[in-house]
Amino acid sequence: MTMCVNGVNSLNYCAQTQTISPSQKASISDTKTTTSTQQQKQIHFKATNTNTSFRTKLSTKEEQNAFNVVARELDPQDKKLLNGLLKSGILLKNNSDDKSTVLDNLNQIATTQRAEGLDKKVILSNVIKTLANPFTINQKLGDIPESFKAPFLQSLLENKEYDFKTMQEADTKLKGLMSSTCPTACVEFNLASKHQAEFARFAKDLTSPKLSTEKIVEFRNISKNLGEAVWILNAFKIPYEVIDKDRVKVTLKPDKDALIRAQMQTKHQDGLERNATDVLIQSTLMNVGSQQTYNSIIDERKGDFAVEKTGLIEFEKTFIETIAENKSTTSMLYQQVDDNMTVTGYECDFNTTKQQIIDTLKRDENVIIGITYFEKDKEQPDLNRPENAIAGGHEITIIGAKTAKNGETIFICQDSDDEINATIEFPESWLLPRLHHAGLPEDIAARTIKETKENWQIALENYNQTKRAS
Repeated sequence: MTMCVNGVNSLNYCAQTQTISPSQKASISDTKTTTSTQQQKQIHFKATNTNTSFRTKLSTKEEQNAFNVVARELDPQDKKLLNGLLKSGILLKNNSDDKSTVLDNLNQIATTQRAEGLDKKVILSNVIKTLANPFTINQKLGDIPESFKAPFLQSLLENKEYDFKTMQEADTKLKGLMSSTCPTACVEFNLASKHQAEFARFAKDLTSPKLSTEKIVEFRNISKNLGEAVWILNAFKIPYEVIDKDRVKVTLKPDKDALIRAQMQTKHQDGLERNATDVLIQSTLMNVGSQQTYNSIIDERKGDFAVEKTGLIEFEKTFIETIAENKSTTSMLYQQVDDNMTVTGYECDFNTTKQQIIDTLKRDENVIIGITYFEKDKEQPDLNRPENAIAGGHEITIIGAKTAKNGETIFICQDSDDEINATIEFPESWLLPRLHHAGLPEDIAARTIKETKENWQIALENYNQTKRAS
């Protein structure tokens, strides 16, 4: 969990100030990807050192009974998706912490109590649809119907962190909210597309009455030094229990108001809004990343590491990626940013950056990246700022790449805020100059990192600087 020293800044990714609309993103993809699919040379990525065996048939009476139990709770469309998950090998995958299969966890959702206000049929549908098409993962909060206004307002008024003088003031706080959960939506997408049984286990636990899940993480994935790994766990205020000298069990849970939003989305999910399962998974990861300070009602956070009140900074995103997937991620920072939040240069040339991403994809791993929108990307840029001044940040996931006829690499991405339940494509000429950071395997990042520090060291330095400045 290391990071490159140069170019560090505390930009919050996916903050509520949106600088480029979903339609603009789609327009960038459409206009700059100029060659048709038939004209493009596909780069086929093959997993290395992975077990490719999978089962597509129910082999025991217990599995058949569990399948029948789940199927009885589904409508005809979801039954087709369930059968599709079986035929594709996803349903019987057991790539979860406790080796439970996707089917095991669906059966638990169907046969055990859900948290107050959650419907097991809705949760089953959420999980099955997401596993069938992870591109349906969205981050939009959803509008608040009148029937849910009262509990939302009551929660705000009871929160001692906010000092609302009038009901009108609290009500105004609920209007015009935009989601800042893109970093956690990316991690959720990784779970649903690469660790399907673990995604189902998260969904089963977080929608249960306990509203929490446990995760076993290797200390070395947090930090190479045991004492430093413990420092990070304490800094993030995450409940944990040491299992042995190598492993720790952490408890992941959403903020106390996440259930209200999940209840609302159970009954009032419209269009491309988050479903109830998205709410609880994203809120849990936001709470972990923000040192247990996230507020699902207004999508704000506090915490020691970030200055802004929305989104997550790169260090926080890397921590939740490390915890959720139990893997060591090196956060490679590419942009050199000055005190005026203007990009002044890059840590390495674009061909090197591109090769790092492609080499990671060849290992059958997604690459979560942070991109910075420039002032020139806005519909109405501020003419008093340089064109390459940073106007905002967003987190997306690169899942593949292909080569256009003209030789340019086209990156295939998942964007939870583009209003498209499918891939979106960005040419390298657009994406690489805007690439702020990427989560890479340690050995790939180490090829170009000249000086490294552990993430906790960078975070502590930034925290102390912030405290001194204030």
